[in-house]
Formats: sequence, structure tokens, C-alpha cells
Amino acid sequence: MQLLTAILAFAAVAAAAPSALANPENLSYEAPDPCAPDRVKYWNTENTGGGWACTKNASGGCFSYYWTTVPPYWSCDTPQIPGLA
Repeated sequence: MQLLTAILAFAAVAAAAPSALANPENLSYEAPDPCAPDRVKYWNTENTGGGWACTKNASGGCFSYYWTTVPPYWSCDTPQIPGLA
């Protein structure tokens, strides 16, 4: 009976403990760039209608991107068409 009580107590504590993986700041995952392959991401401090903000990971990179209309944010440059520059 004591063994069962100990197992149940351990399971309850383990279930109540927060998971380190549930917090994006603890992960070193780097989200893919939100810009198309032919565009370059740049830091935009002007109010140009919206851009990409990110949640940081443990190494300071972006764990995920989300759209925001409050600068500063990441924007994607206009692709250059060869011969029309």
C-alpha cells in the first residue's frame, strides 16, 4: 500500500510540474524565414502597414513569427527583377 501511495504521489508531482519544452524561450528551435526565398528580411522601424515580429528562443533567435501592425517589425524587401533595376 505504501508503494502505491508513493507511486501516486510521484505521478501527481510529475504531472503538476511545468514542462521545460512548453516554454518557447527554453528551446533553441529557429523558425524558417517568413519572407519568400527571393526576398530579404530587414528590420523596419517605420509604420508601413505591418510586418513580422517574433517570439525569442533561448539563443536569441526567433522561435516563431507572428503578424503585427505595431513597429518595429521585420519586413520583406521587394524582389529585384533582372534588367529592370
